This record gives sequence, C-alpha cells and structure tokens, in this order.
Amino acid sequence: MNVNIHDIILALMCVSVLLNIVQAIAWAYQHAQETYITVQEAANRYKVHHKTLVRLARTGQVDYLRVGRQYRYSAQHLDKYFKSHPPMPVAVRPMVGKNAESSLPGQTNLPLRPKPKQAETSTKNPTL
Repeated sequence: MNVNIHDIILALMCVSVLLNIVQAIAWAYQHAQETYITVQEAANRYKVHHKTLVRLARTGQVDYLRVGRQYRYSAQHLDKYFKSHPPMPVAVRPMVGKNAESSLPGQTNLPLRPKPKQAETSTKNPTL
C-alpha cells in the first residue's frame, strides 16, 4: 500500500472539519434551551446600566452571544449571576459646579476642579 503524505494531510483535515461540526452541533444543542435577551431588556430586568452588562460580558463574567455588533445575554445565566452578585444601590452624589444647588442637607456647593496654576511669565526680555 502506497500512502502519500498529501493523502494523510487531507484525511487529517477532514477529521478536523468533522470534529468542528460535531462541536458546533453539541454547543447548539446545549444552548438551544436557553433564552437570550438584548442589553436593554437585561438592563431593565436587573436594574443595572447597560455598560455594566457589556463590561461583564467582556470580562467573561456572564455568557453572551454577539449578533453583529449587539450583545445577547443568557437570561438563565444572568439570573444565576445576579442572585450571587446583587447590584449595589446607586449612591446619592451631590451636584457640583457654580449653578448646583445643595443636594444634601448641610452640604455646600462643591467647586469644580481647581484651576491649574499658570507658569509665571517674565516681562523682561532675555539677553543673549
């Protein structure tokens, strides 16, 4: 039997393609029972900001699918995640700036960032 190296490579490529197909079918079967929701639906359901959900997806803390440029989240996985990680309440922050009213009792208006100090310029012309 004369076996050519090209025949072996072709056979290995076919096996690799078939393995990828089997893995894709297994993944689809496993996830077929899950319900996926949009970012806005998830943000409304769990009372979190949509950027929080995107950050959780990018850091790998929650399961998601990309559909074009949009994220879709597994509702079952988000339920599980937010039961173990309840969202923190939004802190009450005072308003800042010149026109801000005092938002907390006894709190005065906080200034904006302090102005940077400007370098002193000399009026004398340097001599050469």
